Amino acid sequence: MSSSQAQLGSVSVGDNQPVAIMGIINLDPHSFYQNSYHASSKEVLSAVERMVDENVDMIDVGGVSTAPGSPIPPVEIEKKRVVKIIQSIVKNWDVPVSIDTYRASVAQVALVKGATIVNDVSGLKFDPNMAKIIQDFGASCVLMATKNRPGDRTTSTQVVSALRRSLHIAHTAEIPSNFIVVDPGLGFGKPFQNDLELIRNLRKIRILKKPILLGVSRKSFIGKVLGYPSPQDRLFGTLAAVTIAILEGAHVIRAHDVRATSDCAKMVTAFSSNLRM
Repeated sequence: MSSSQAQLGSVSVGDNQPVAIMGIINLDPHSFYQNSYHASSKEVLSAVERMVDENVDMIDVGGVSTAPGSPIPPVEIEKKRVVKIIQSIVKNWDVPVSIDTYRASVAQVALVKGATIVNDVSGLKFDPNMAKIIQDFGASCVLMATKNRPGDRTTSTQVVSALRRSLHIAHTAEIPSNFIVVDPGLGFGKPFQNDLELIRNLRKIRILKKPILLGVSRKSFIGKVLGYPSPQDRLFGTLAAVTIAILEGAHVIRAHDVRATSDCAKMVTAFSSNLRM
């Protein structure tokens, strides 16, 4: 099996590397998990400080909720939400910052303020300028499997096909291959059985020879399995899903609960010393 390696900002991820934890900072009040939304800059930076104390590997800042049915704010509102926060994180902590956006102009201003990673749920497909912006800044990127809307790929075959198209766009824009991580796109309203199947078949995505990021944290498929409508009740289910995801080959876990997720990842790796081979 071919080795997968990449850089996300200053963090090396992939085979033979520790599982990396990407902490989630939501700045949109319509986030599906309300406990992750912080209304004031003080609350946001307190959350970041806690994540840093818990040894998070990178921070993902998003100004628009991509939960199904969430309203899409004007681009200037998205920029306003993220700019000062990114600037403050970069100024106060030595941790890579990711901007979670599919808008090139938002990515550009975030990169100017010090972000080094672009997490694009469209996989470079919604904004024709996104790939060039990433290349111009020498940024890393996370490309999610998407055709027409976030998370609309429901099988491993569809995920691989969508990601191949994104990787072609990245290659054409001359984004370095080792600056790219892929994301199968769990959740976003698809039937929960599809999410379970994507995790079971995660190794099929390794054909792309890219590290795999997975966002399972408190998502609806966990609630469907366990019977918990509220994301607040899904931590234990999340950790079970993280365990399986790592065993199936995930290299980066996007998480609301940094310490719990990090501890889980370390224990799984300790029991599977050859896991990343």
